[in-house]
Formats: sequence, structure tokens, C-alpha cells
Amino acid sequence: ASMATMPVFSFSFEGSKMIGSMITGITFSSALMHSGRRAEVSVKDNVCPTGIFSKKKAYKIYEEAANGNVNAFNQMLKLGAVRDEASKILHYGTYGTGVLSFPAESLVTFSHEYELEREWMPEEAGMLIELLEKKMKKMGIDFLYATRSVAPRNTYAYPNLFKDPGEGNLARDLAQANKLDKDMTKIVSFESYLGQGFKKRVLEFIKIRKGIVRDNKTLKKRWPELLGLRRKLIRDYGTGLNISFLSRVSWRVWRDKKRHRTAPVVTESIYYCASRASRVIGCHRKDWERRGDLSVEAIEEINRVLAVPPVLRQDQKLRQIYLKACFDSFLAYERMLELGIEPRDAIFVIPRAIRIDMIQQYNLHNLIEGYYPLRSCVTADEQILRQTREEIRQIKKLFSARGLGYLNNLIEPKCTGSGFCPEEKTCGYIKGMVKGYNDKGHGEMKDDLEQRFLDKLKRLGK
Repeated sequence: ASMATMPVFSFSFEGSKMIGSMITGITFSSALMHSGRRAEVSVKDNVCPTGIFSKKKAYKIYEEAANGNVNAFNQMLKLGAVRDEASKILHYGTYGTGVLSFPAESLVTFSHEYELEREWMPEEAGMLIELLEKKMKKMGIDFLYATRSVAPRNTYAYPNLFKDPGEGNLARDLAQANKLDKDMTKIVSFESYLGQGFKKRVLEFIKIRKGIVRDNKTLKKRWPELLGLRRKLIRDYGTGLNISFLSRVSWRVWRDKKRHRTAPVVTESIYYCASRASRVIGCHRKDWERRGDLSVEAIEEINRVLAVPPVLRQDQKLRQIYLKACFDSFLAYERMLELGIEPRDAIFVIPRAIRIDMIQQYNLHNLIEGYYPLRSCVTADEQILRQTREEIRQIKKLFSARGLGYLNNLIEPKCTGSGFCPEEKTCGYIKGMVKGYNDKGHGEMKDDLEQRFLDKLKRLGK
């Protein structure tokens, strides 16, 4: 075989999390979906589900499409494409490594979810559970895990897109009831219980922040105060505001969104989305095969179910490489299904450009401290950055109309939370808030942060 087959896990157990005498979780390294944003990718990184590998004809189809996606990715990079945009063509079946840390509660939830959706979740999920359960007694977590597993009550549900496409969900209901605009995101609910007490606190915070960021010298001494004051606001008023967005994001972006566990998510089935995308692509396949390209209108129609990044659309060569790999991947997916390959295996060939409907709810923490400050930074994925900026635009417009406009200048990139840019190189956004912030000052803030770290480390060593 020219690619790895399941299982692709390589465990290196580091230990378990302890609270008193109770072991509550386990930490290990494992294979994960390839990042594509930072790491290099080659055809050697492709993996193949055993259900495909055991059928020679299906394996050949999968191998050709999977290798084609990786080659298209690297070809676009050589032609000057941005990694974030080119990486959308990478499929689910690419190998990567990472470190996972599971609380016992999450392990139980994962196991229960697998039992509910065994037919639809990738086989690697079952392999992972089996391997973990074999290690539990050795790690001292067996009693806790067994007790929690058979307890007659549910654990907190996490979002899962590997589920039965025949069952409805909130994301589907709202997507059918609401027409998404070209930015693929829309506010579907909003509630606020914030009153004058909160407004007074916010205005006081803004006044104090103005004094702290008036120059680099003052900022260097007092920036932790900004984080503390913001933390108090969230602590005291965090549940007083909630806003929900219906979004249609690429699989690549969904992975970033679901990591924010403080922002509840309901997501559509990946198989429902794959079927939807396959129908749209099928409508344009003959035109593509005849011309090797598509009209602007056709690409926009495809973009509604399969993300076609803006820069790639504008460059004919990049566009053709990207679209060819998309068409080849979906043709491979359809052919494997016809050969009797289970959807949970065939889905491994689908590019991460496929769009998924989701509902995500944000509270005050995610508006001014968590999700939005992080995802509105220019270091975020190109698609999530564009969508985040559009969502912030909608939020600020709504807040201005509802008497909450005083909150608008707190929904900003993460640098405004501390008063300085935490990245190696600054984009310059923070210069609009801190007078005189420049490259020299940026370097001084980095050095100061490093010194604080060393001082803390030294104190811990005593």
C-alpha cells in the first residue's frame, strides 16, 4: 500500500490528571486530522479506512483522489497561493499528530456518542475507545470510568457531525427557514438582560483603559489591570447577554469553531452536507469536463456548498487546479458509495472545503474576551476571519439599535484586551488604541512579558 491504513494511533501515555486521590482524566498523543496551515503535507500523510483498503477497486479510486488533493495543495503553494486558502482542498483522510487531554466525563460522552452513531462515526473512533479502555486499569481510571458509564443519566452533549443524515436538527431547521446572504452567516436570536449597572461598569472600564494605554511606559506597568477588570465584567454579567448565529462554514473552519467549548454548537450531519454538495457539483460536472473551467455564477453556486476562496477564484490557474481536485474528490466519493463502501469510510476523501450548517451561541465572554477577539485577529484562518468580521459588523449594528452601542468598542481583536499585540509581528491594529505604539515598543512589551514569565518560574522554583 502507498498510504497508511487504520489504525493510525500511536499512543504515548504521559499520565493522568489528579485532584486529591481521584484520577479524573488521561493525557496521550495520537493521530489527528492534518493541520495544513503550518505543517508540510505529502501523499505519505494520506491514510485509508480498512473498509476501503479491503476492496481493491475502491482503494484505487480513493488513492487516486486522495493523492490528487495533496498534489493540488502543493502545486497551488508553488504558484503562490496562501496556505489557508489552498488547505481547504485537503481531505479528511490526512495524517497528523497531536496531544489530546480527556477528562473522564468527555471519555464517557465520546463512548456514548459512538454507541448512538456507530454506523456513521469513523472506525477510528471505535479503535480509539477500545485502546483507551485497555489502558484504563493501568492508569487507575477504570473504576471512575465504569461508574460514570453505567450511571442512569446523560453527560453533557458535544457537537458531532458524524451522525445520521436522516434525522433533523436545529441547524437544518433554521437553514431551511432562513436564507443566508453571501457572507454565509446571520443572527437568528438575541437576548439581553443588561441594565444601567452594567453600562456604568463598562464606561468606567473604558475610562480606566484610556488612562492605562496613554503611553508605552504606563502600559508596561499596568496592562494586567486591563485583563483583571475585563474578567470582573464577565464574571459579574457573563450570562446577561446571548446571541446566536446561523452559519455555513467550511469543514476546516468548523474545526476551529467547535474548539470554543464556551460557545454551544449545534451542527448538521457531514453526510447531509456531502449529499447536498454532490448534487450541486453534479449539475456543473458536464460543463466542467467540457470547458475545464466554470462561469462566475456557477462558481458562486458551488461556493454556497463548497468553499471556493476568493483569491483562488481570481487566478485562473489556481482556480482550475482547485476545482479539478474538488470535482475528482466528489466523483470518487460517489463511485465508492456505488461500490458499497460505507459513508463513514467514503467521507475520508471529501475536501475540508465542504460547507456545514451550524448554530453557535455566544455570551458576553465570547463577545469581548473569548471567541471574537481571537478570531478577528489577522492570524486567524482566512475564511473564519472574513466571517468573524461580518458577524461583528452585524452585532455592532444590532447593539447600536438596542441601546448597547457602548459595548461596540470592546468587540475588537485580542490585542485590545491587554493593550499590546501578543504576536511575533504586529499588524498595527493596536496602534489605533495605544498612542505611540511602534516596533520598538512592541519589542519592549515582548521582553517584558518574557521577564514576567521568568520571574514567575523562579518563584515557583522556591
